[in-house]
Amino acid sequence: QIDVAQLLKNLYVANEEECLSHSDLTETEKNALIKHYEDLRSEMSSDVKQLSERSKIKNLETTKAGMERKLQNMQEENRAMEKRFADEKHSVDLLTAEGKEIRAEIRSLESQDQKSDKGILDNIQKLVLKNEELKKAEIAFKDQCRQEMARIQQEIKEAEQITPEDDIRESLHVLEKEREKLQTIRLQLAKKNRAIVSIQRQLDNIPSRTELAQYQRRFLELYNQVSAKHRETKQFYTMYNTLDDTKRYLTKELSLLSSIHENYTDGMGNPQSKEHFVTQLEAIVDGVQQTKTKLKSTFEDEKAKRDGLNSQLGYSLSHIKIYLEQEFNYIKVILN
Repeated sequence: QIDVAQLLKNLYVANEEECLSHSDLTETEKNALIKHYEDLRSEMSSDVKQLSERSKIKNLETTKAGMERKLQNMQEENRAMEKRFADEKHSVDLLTAEGKEIRAEIRSLESQDQKSDKGILDNIQKLVLKNEELKKAEIAFKDQCRQEMARIQQEIKEAEQITPEDDIRESLHVLEKEREKLQTIRLQLAKKNRAIVSIQRQLDNIPSRTELAQYQRRFLELYNQVSAKHRETKQFYTMYNTLDDTKRYLTKELSLLSSIHENYTDGMGNPQSKEHFVTQLEAIVDGVQQTKTKLKSTFEDEKAKRDGLNSQLGYSLSHIKIYLEQEFNYIKVILN
């Protein structure tokens, strides 16, 4: 910056020297010339003061423009937050409506069959209660956010009326703190939204009544297939055991006949050998009779088991028939 006062002083000294050098001027002319320079000096001093005031005003206008831009940005953020709150409120309304539909469906399912899907209904009720608690917490949290936003807007309005530099710095400091709080609130809101999405996925993963009926039919088909395969395998095992027993008895019979054939000639050579041979044959016949008696007893036991199982099967089939009739009547009553 130019030192205007020093410039005026130098100009005044130069003028005085010039006036002194002009000795031909009269006293009146000299006084008039000095007065002219004094007036010029006062005018330049007033111009300097005006320039200083204009500089301060320009700085204040620059600061005010910066504050207005910041206020405009904050207002845009507030409008964005209001829009986001409106969207969240719409989502909460949708979730509330969906919760009402789920509760209505639960009541309908409970009225239809309270015993069939009791475990699944209890699980659904727990999830619905948990979802409602999260919704209530979210609504309370959003109310708190709205209160915070209203308080911030009030502080912004108050800040619009303040222009000194100290108050501006204080407002910027408060604004930075509020931005940090806003960021924290956004993080908490995102966490709540993730929790709501997780609960929603858990609710979606619960199978419906139609899907449960499909699962039941599929399980029955698989059970019938496994039962048929088990029955077929059991028949193969039974046939194998029967053939193995037949083979064993035929082998024993063949071995016995071969032994009798080989010892017959030697046993009939003298009376003593003949008696010993006959005794061995009687012992063999007794062993065969005991084996026959044991097998006959086993046969009778298995036959008794078969008769008992057949009676149980008939009893079960009669109960199944009664159950199917009752189920058909129940479905008929519901449809009517």
